[in-house]
Amino acid sequence: SLADLAILVIDIMHGLEPQTVESLELLKKRKCPFIIALNKIDILYKWNSKTYTGIQDALGRQEESVREEFRTRFNNVVLQLNERGLNCNLYW
Repeated sequence: SLADLAILVIDIMHGLEPQTVESLELLKKRKCPFIIALNKIDILYKWNSKTYTGIQDALGRQEESVREEFRTRFNNVVLQLNERGLNCNLYW
């Protein structure tokens, strides 16, 4: 096996890029269990950052437009993953 467990990091602003798809296919081919982590959500337009805050609390204090942008970008990533045969959802 490639590893005991892998973490595949996806930039929420760009979604699945070619190198991400390549890594995903490699993990699937090698049957390596993996977790997908979305990063760069703190660069969403008008994101209100505070240190040492969990993601649920951080999203909760954002303006509605920021939460909507997060949902839209998250749904886009999920759709891209679904198109590649992966069934996924948020885990807090």
